Amino acid sequence: MTEHVAKGNFDVQLTPTSAADAAVGAMAIAKTFHGDLDGTSAGQMLAVRTRSMDQPAMLRWSG
Repeated sequence: MTEHVAKGNFDVQLTPTSAADAAVGAMAIAKTFHGDLDGTSAGQMLAVRTRSMDQPAMLRWSG
């Protein structure tokens, strides 16, 4: 099998998309790739804060 390697850098821009006091926080993620590959990608990060420090919450999805 032939190995393919691309080298370069990327820039990340994080933009809050929910209110600061929202139950579920959301942030848009935009990446721009430079180098052997030029392109962009987009995603979203979600976070939940619980009232109790001993009960963490995590959201996971694929798509």
